[in-house]
Amino acid sequence: MVAKRRVRADQGPATDPDDKFIATTMEVTAWARQNTQKLVIGATSLAIILVLVVYYVGFRSSMEVRAANELDQIQQTIGLGSPDAAKGRMAQYLERYGNTPSAGEARMILGQLHLETGTPQDAVEVLAPMARDLSNPLNLQAAFLLGAAYEDQGRFEDAEDLYMRLANRADLEFQVRDALRGAARMRTRLGNYAGALSLMEEIRDGMEPGDPERAEVDMRIAELAELVKAS
Repeated sequence: MVAKRRVRADQGPATDPDDKFIATTMEVTAWARQNTQKLVIGATSLAIILVLVVYYVGFRSSMEVRAANELDQIQQTIGLGSPDAAKGRMAQYLERYGNTPSAGEARMILGQLHLETGTPQDAVEVLAPMARDLSNPLNLQAAFLLGAAYEDQGRFEDAEDLYMRLANRADLEFQVRDALRGAARMRTRLGNYAGALSLMEEIRDGMEPGDPERAEVDMRIAELAELVKAS
């Protein structure tokens, strides 16, 4: 008996990685030929964007340098001319460089000029944007000036609220004391003697026994205690 030959089923040619790579390359090449214009436009757009980014970075860096130099020049002239002229120059400066890192210092200087020349409302307009965020030292300083502007306007409640915010956010001991003193001063103006007394006692509690300011604080506490009794 002759044995039957087993016929192997046809499984097709084995897949060669090189063949697959070549096939994929040919497909990509064909797509590229059909979409040459899209590729050129895309590459050109990317190149333009990169150029604009590089230009913008360089422009911003140059502007910040110019802003710092010009602010130094203005500061050197303050006091040499009229206060109104100084305020005008500083206002023009903020129009040009209001988005640079030097703008905060410029706002503080302009706010101080407004306070010194008796225009607290203008000082409020200049300084209020900085006082919204008390997370950096410059804004803290600006907020103290804003508190003084509120006082000059007779806005004692606004000033008290701001000073209490400062007392809660300041890190330096002298800033906390100044803020609490300001809030106590506003409470006194508003007739809240007990509240003012509480703040001054808080200041004293945080002092060392030999603190040179302790005598002044004790005297103020005694005055407020008398006002509390009389009210």
